[in-house]
Amino acid sequence: FPLWFSRLAVSRDEQAVSLRLGYLRAAARMVADRPLLGVGPGAFPELLPRYTPGEIPSWQRQPVHSVPVLVLAELGVIGGAALALFLWRLLKPLFVRAETTDHALVKTLSIGWLIVLGASALGDHFLWAVPQGQMLLWVMLAVATGVVARRGPGAP
Repeated sequence: FPLWFSRLAVSRDEQAVSLRLGYLRAAARMVADRPLLGVGPGAFPELLPRYTPGEIPSWQRQPVHSVPVLVLAELGVIGGAALALFLWRLLKPLFVRAETTDHALVKTLSIGWLIVLGASALGDHFLWAVPQGQMLLWVMLAVATGVVARRGPGAP
């Protein structure tokens, strides 16, 4: 297990950690600057130099590594609340009906995948800022809601 423990011993001085902390500080400044509507969808990397002291090379201009923080910075409180309401309305039936239908196993697996995706969204921007992540997110949401909509064997 020495390899695993070496991965857990991170320092604030490491470049990856210091960059991520810098992205979080920049996101906080963006939210403070434009709290209601945010800076605009996909604008975080482009506007990063305005909210960060010092020069940032173009190859280091990335979105903040947390989807909820990124959504708040880019869409603001209004857009973030609208997205949260949309996801809640979309996913609520999945959680409410998961145990009471013919497809409990499939629904449980769908919920499991959504939990895994949600947990990964807390520490990375993959599901929001990368096309492959966006596709994965929307396909999983479609599968989950399709499972809820299905009425049982032989249903149209």
